[in-house]
Amino acid sequence: MLKIFALGGLGEFGKNFLVVCQGQDAIILDCGAQFSDGRNPGLDIIIPDFTPALDESLIIHGLLLTHAHEDHIGSVPYFLHKRNVPVYGSKFTQALVSHKCREFFHRIKLTYEVIDEHQAFDVGPFHITPVAMAHSIPEALAFFVDTKLGTLFHTGDFKIDPGPADGRFTDLEKIATVASEKKMLLLTSDSTNVLVPGHSRAETSIIEGLQKAFEQTKGKLVITSFSSHIPRIYQVCQLAHKNNRKVLLMGRSILQNVETAKQLGHMNVPEKIFVDEEQASKLPPHELLIIATGTQAEPRAALSKMVFGQIKGITLGEGDLVVYSSRAIPGHERSIYHMINHIYRLGAQAWTWEDERVHVSGHGYKEDLATIIKTIRPKYMVPVHGELKMLKEHQKLAISCGVKSQNTFFMENGDVLEIDHEGANITHRLELSPKLVDQGMLVDLAATYLKDRKKISTQGTIIIVLTVDKDGLELLHDPVVIEYGFIEEGHSKELIEEIQDQVERELFKLSKKPFHGDLDQQVRMWVSRTCRNVINRKPVIVPIIIDA
Repeated sequence: MLKIFALGGLGEFGKNFLVVCQGQDAIILDCGAQFSDGRNPGLDIIIPDFTPALDESLIIHGLLLTHAHEDHIGSVPYFLHKRNVPVYGSKFTQALVSHKCREFFHRIKLTYEVIDEHQAFDVGPFHITPVAMAHSIPEALAFFVDTKLGTLFHTGDFKIDPGPADGRFTDLEKIATVASEKKMLLLTSDSTNVLVPGHSRAETSIIEGLQKAFEQTKGKLVITSFSSHIPRIYQVCQLAHKNNRKVLLMGRSILQNVETAKQLGHMNVPEKIFVDEEQASKLPPHELLIIATGTQAEPRAALSKMVFGQIKGITLGEGDLVVYSSRAIPGHERSIYHMINHIYRLGAQAWTWEDERVHVSGHGYKEDLATIIKTIRPKYMVPVHGELKMLKEHQKLAISCGVKSQNTFFMENGDVLEIDHEGANITHRLELSPKLVDQGMLVDLAATYLKDRKKISTQGTIIIVLTVDKDGLELLHDPVVIEYGFIEEGHSKELIEEIQDQVERELFKLSKKPFHGDLDQQVRMWVSRTCRNVINRKPVIVPIIIDA
């Protein structure tokens, strides 16, 4: 019997983690993270709940990585810290994963097997055939996985690109050849752009729009893109060379990824075009191109620092243009447009994916997905990687391409698909609790202090300091009340005085009778009631009681 289940990536973007089990033998396909959308203050990423994959009765023979985007490799060190298994992937993916494991606060000992996309290999009882796929990062792969019941084809993220910037096409000929030789049991396929009709646009189709930005910009030209999008960065660097502009790379991840790409032969541009920040600050604005991280308005990214004046010698002003060669990840639109407003406030301009053809997706459109279904001709189909609407639409597409309706499965994270000689069914759901990463620590979404953070961000905080003789509950000094983050100064004074009066009155009443309770809790209750009555808020209340 085969069991297939996902711990992430179904009904969401991110946390991709697919488990394939044959009896007690298993492999994992991808191990990603998800960027926080701001609903959890102070936390950057969310990772899957690994619990089902940590079952000691499960023999995990390897972790196979399709490519090096964060939503496919971001959780690798966290998982390997819990269960260290061999990792398989391309050279470029190896470089980025190795860096993550070195930076991880436990420094993971990584066992990594570099895959040759032209060579099949075995992982335990599973026979794997890798296939080159076009995507917005070097060396993306798909996998044929042979099992006792038949073969699974997992696309990873891909598009059928008619003009890839790096010359890497999706190898449809190999896909068709291998599929024709095998008993194709199951297809698990990227659903990201199933709602977009037609065929994918070529990566090279944006050259005209980017060239227009070079021609029309009299000052500094800033282009922001994902730091791992090496084919895009390569095109931009080629255009910079053609237009006689020097290139400043800004952002730690983009510097690291470009250096890796150079070493592996993915960035064949003259070294002389690159400058550092000191050299860039001395160049005339019309001779400078900046490629910066920060497409999603991340506060610590290079673009944010530049826009808000935190980089010495490099600022934005009249004649400068910022080009967003990317799309907004759902949930980040508000932050991006806030930054764009500030770019205009500085006198510069901004182009987004909506204004000019300066971005094209790395994910296949509807007809690309249909091509894969028709080429593989699977018995069963599970859409993956996408929100629920996309998964449902991909399921409909599979049916229209000839897969029987009862053989397509609309699954969410935790759903377990079981396949045997009799058929396939979703038999049960695993209970999952994704984890948030806070300074290297893993935290449940339901953690109490996360609720406090959210409350602080919306309701504010009050600190009250009482100096008392606890034996007689006598107040020795006036209460000190400090409020943060929720009220204007004029109302603040009124509230503080009301809290002081209320606490003094209640403490005086309490001192007239025996008290054996929790004074901290009593103070919280008094202050909370006062805040509710005066300002109709429920701030986080921090009592500090000094026994004098």
